[in-house]
Amino acid sequence: MGQTPSGRSSPGSIVTVSSAPEQQKRIEQNKRLQALSELPIFLPLFSTNTQYEFYIERHENLNPRILLSACSHLNQFLQYSVHPVVERENMLCQDIKQLEQKAAVVYHKCNARYNLLTKIVPHLKRVQEVNKELRFMGEQVNICFSLIGRVENLLKQLESIS
Repeated sequence: MGQTPSGRSSPGSIVTVSSAPEQQKRIEQNKRLQALSELPIFLPLFSTNTQYEFYIERHENLNPRILLSACSHLNQFLQYSVHPVVERENMLCQDIKQLEQKAAVVYHKCNARYNLLTKIVPHLKRVQEVNKELRFMGEQVNICFSLIGRVENLLKQLESIS
Protein backbone atom coordinates (compact mmCIF):
# COMPACT_ATOMS: atom_id res chain seq x y z
CA MET A 1 0.00 0.00 0.00
CA GLY A 2 1.44 3.34 -1.08
CA GLN A 3 4.14 1.78 -3.28
CA THR A 4 4.32 1.26 -7.03
CA PRO A 5 5.11 -2.17 -8.51
CA SER A 6 8.74 -1.06 -8.91
CA GLY A 7 9.01 -0.65 -5.15
CA ARG A 8 8.95 3.12 -5.12
CA SER A 9 6.48 5.11 -3.09
CA SER A 10 3.47 6.38 -4.94
CA PRO A 11 2.69 10.12 -4.93
CA GLY A 12 0.76 11.20 -1.86
CA SER A 13 1.92 8.36 0.34
CA ILE A 14 3.92 9.05 3.47
CA VAL A 15 7.52 8.01 3.01
CA THR A 16 9.87 7.71 5.95
CA VAL A 17 13.56 7.07 6.22
CA SER A 18 15.47 4.85 8.58
CA SER A 19 19.20 4.29 8.72
CA ALA A 20 21.29 1.39 7.50
CA PRO A 21 21.81 -1.53 9.94
CA GLU A 22 25.20 -0.29 11.11
CA GLN A 23 23.62 2.96 12.29
CA GLN A 24 20.42 1.39 13.59
CA LYS A 25 21.66 0.88 17.17
CA ARG A 26 22.60 4.53 17.56
CA ILE A 27 19.27 5.77 16.25
CA GLU A 28 17.35 3.33 18.42
CA GLN A 29 19.03 4.85 21.45
CA ASN A 30 17.45 8.17 20.65
CA LYS A 31 13.76 7.96 19.73
CA ARG A 32 13.61 11.69 19.06
CA LEU A 33 16.26 11.49 16.41
CA GLN A 34 14.67 8.34 15.02
CA ALA A 35 11.29 10.06 14.72
CA LEU A 36 12.91 12.99 13.01
CA SER A 37 14.90 10.79 10.66
CA GLU A 38 11.66 9.14 9.57
CA LEU A 39 10.29 12.37 8.14
CA PRO A 40 10.71 12.82 4.39
CA ILE A 41 11.38 16.56 4.77
CA PHE A 42 14.58 15.82 6.69
CA LEU A 43 15.93 13.28 4.20
CA PRO A 44 18.30 15.74 2.48
CA LEU A 45 19.60 16.88 5.86
CA PHE A 46 20.26 13.38 7.13
CA SER A 47 21.68 12.11 3.86
CA THR A 48 24.20 14.96 3.65
CA ASN A 49 25.19 15.06 7.32
CA THR A 50 25.77 11.34 7.68
CA GLN A 51 27.36 8.91 5.30
CA TYR A 52 24.99 6.00 5.82
CA GLU A 53 22.51 4.50 3.43
CA PHE A 54 18.87 5.12 4.11
CA TYR A 55 16.02 2.74 3.40
CA ILE A 56 12.52 3.89 2.57
CA GLU A 57 9.74 2.72 4.85
CA ARG A 58 6.09 3.58 5.30
CA HIS A 59 5.10 5.44 8.48
CA GLU A 60 1.51 5.92 9.59
CA ASN A 61 1.50 8.19 12.66
CA LEU A 62 3.80 10.81 14.03
CA ASN A 63 3.36 12.44 17.42
CA PRO A 64 3.86 16.25 17.17
CA ARG A 65 5.49 16.31 20.62
CA ILE A 66 8.06 13.81 19.44
CA LEU A 67 8.60 15.91 16.32
CA LEU A 68 9.14 19.09 18.36
CA SER A 69 11.47 17.30 20.71
CA ALA A 70 13.34 15.77 17.77
CA CYS A 71 13.63 19.20 16.13
CA SER A 72 15.05 20.58 19.36
CA HIS A 73 17.53 17.72 19.50
CA LEU A 74 18.46 18.26 15.85
CA ASN A 75 18.96 21.95 16.55
CA GLN A 76 21.42 21.07 19.32
CA PHE A 77 23.13 18.61 17.02
CA LEU A 78 23.45 21.22 14.27
CA GLN A 79 24.80 23.81 16.70
CA TYR A 80 27.36 21.28 17.87
CA SER A 81 28.21 20.45 14.24
CA VAL A 82 28.80 24.10 13.40
CA HIS A 83 31.78 24.45 15.75
CA PRO A 84 34.24 22.38 13.66
CA VAL A 85 33.15 24.30 10.58
CA VAL A 86 33.72 27.63 12.32
CA GLU A 87 37.11 26.47 13.58
CA ARG A 88 38.10 25.38 10.08
CA GLU A 89 36.87 28.68 8.67
CA ASN A 90 38.98 30.56 11.24
CA MET A 91 42.03 28.46 10.33
CA LEU A 92 41.47 29.18 6.65
CA CYS A 93 41.08 32.90 7.40
CA GLN A 94 44.41 32.83 9.23
CA ASP A 95 46.01 31.01 6.30
CA ILE A 96 44.60 33.61 3.94
CA LYS A 97 45.97 36.44 6.09
CA GLN A 98 49.42 34.80 6.12
CA LEU A 99 49.32 34.36 2.36
CA GLU A 100 48.24 37.99 1.93
CA GLN A 101 51.18 39.09 4.09
CA LYS A 102 53.59 36.96 2.05
CA ALA A 103 52.08 38.32 -1.16
CA ALA A 104 52.52 41.87 0.14
CA VAL A 105 56.20 41.19 0.88
CA VAL A 106 56.72 39.72 -2.59
CA TYR A 107 54.83 42.65 -4.12
CA HIS A 108 57.03 45.18 -2.31
CA LYS A 109 60.18 43.33 -3.39
CA CYS A 110 58.97 43.24 -6.99
CA ASN A 111 57.92 46.87 -6.80
CA ALA A 112 61.36 47.86 -5.44
CA ARG A 113 63.06 45.94 -8.25
CA TYR A 114 60.75 47.54 -10.79
CA ASN A 115 61.56 50.99 -9.42
CA LEU A 116 65.26 50.19 -9.59
CA LEU A 117 64.91 49.03 -13.18
CA THR A 118 62.99 52.17 -14.12
CA LYS A 119 65.91 54.18 -12.72
CA ILE A 120 68.47 52.04 -14.53
CA VAL A 121 66.74 51.95 -17.92
CA PRO A 122 67.35 55.63 -18.77
CA HIS A 123 71.02 55.13 -17.86
CA LEU A 124 71.14 52.05 -20.05
CA LYS A 125 69.73 54.09 -22.92
CA ARG A 126 72.41 56.72 -22.30
CA VAL A 127 75.05 53.97 -22.24
CA GLN A 128 73.79 52.76 -25.62
CA GLU A 129 73.98 56.30 -26.98
CA VAL A 130 77.52 56.71 -25.61
CA ASN A 131 78.50 53.36 -27.18
CA LYS A 132 77.24 54.61 -30.54
CA GLU A 133 79.20 57.83 -30.10
CA LEU A 134 82.32 55.87 -29.14
CA ARG A 135 81.98 53.64 -32.19
CA PHE A 136 81.61 56.72 -34.38
CA MET A 137 84.62 58.36 -32.68
CA GLY A 138 86.58 55.14 -33.10
CA GLU A 139 85.83 55.21 -36.81
CA GLN A 140 86.92 58.87 -36.92
CA VAL A 141 90.15 58.01 -35.08
CA ASN A 142 90.85 55.22 -37.57
CA ILE A 143 90.29 57.66 -40.42
CA CYS A 144 92.63 60.15 -38.72
CA PHE A 145 95.36 57.49 -38.30
CA SER A 146 94.90 56.55 -41.92
CA LEU A 147 95.27 60.20 -42.95
CA ILE A 148 98.32 60.63 -40.70
CA GLY A 149 99.89 57.58 -42.36
CA ARG A 150 99.29 59.07 -45.81
CA VAL A 151 100.69 62.45 -44.76
CA GLU A 152 103.82 60.75 -43.39
CA ASN A 153 104.23 58.88 -46.66
CA LEU A 154 103.85 62.13 -48.59
CA LEU A 155 106.42 63.84 -46.34
CA LYS A 156 108.89 61.00 -46.92
CA GLN A 157 108.34 61.28 -50.64
CA LEU A 158 108.89 65.05 -50.48
CA GLU A 159 112.10 64.62 -48.46
CA SER A 160 113.40 62.08 -50.90
CA ILE A 161 112.69 64.43 -53.81
CA SER A 162 114.39 67.40 -52.26
